[in-house]
Amino acid sequence: MQTKKNILKAITLFCLTAVLLSMRPAKHPYYLSVCDINIEPKFKQITLSCRMFADDLQQELLQENKLKANFLVQTETQKKALQQYLAAHLKISANKQNYPFTVIGYEVKEESVWIYAEAKCNKTPGHLLVQNTLLCKGFGGQSNIVHVNFDLLRESHKHTCIEPEHLFDYVP
Repeated sequence: MQTKKNILKAITLFCLTAVLLSMRPAKHPYYLSVCDINIEPKFKQITLSCRMFADDLQQELLQENKLKANFLVQTETQKKALQQYLAAHLKISANKQNYPFTVIGYEVKEESVWIYAEAKCNKTPGHLLVQNTLLCKGFGGQSNIVHVNFDLLRESHKHTCIEPEHLFDYVP
C-alpha cells in the first residue's frame, strides 16, 4: 500500500513539473529581423518597413531605455523609443549624406512588430551604405536581412552583429 502511495506521489510530482515547465515562455530558436528599404524617386523619399520579434524588441528596449513596451497598445512614448532605437541601430547613407528616418507608425502581426518609417531623399542615390545593428546588443547570433528595392531591381544582404555594414549598388 505504501509503495502505491509513493508511486502516485512520484507521478503527481512528475506531472506537476511537466505542467510548470511548459508554462515558461518558449524562446524561438533563431534571431532574425527583416527590413525592406524602398527608394522612391518619384516621391523623393526612402521608405522602410522593418519586422522584428516582439519579445526580442521588448527586451532590447528594456535594456537600452528602461522601457517596458506593450506593443498591443500604441503610445507616443513607445513611438519615440522606437524612433530613438531605429536611429541608433539602422543607419543609411549615400555620398556622405545620412538619411535619418522618421517612424510613422508600427503594428503587431502575430509575434512580430512591424515598424514603418520614411526619410527625405531629394536626389536619387546610386548606392546606399546600410549599417544594421538591430537587436545585436541582446542577441549575439542576430541576423538582419535587408532588401533594397529600386524600380524593378532588388538586392538583398544578410547583416550580422560581426559584419553590420553593406554597400548596395544599383544604377538609377
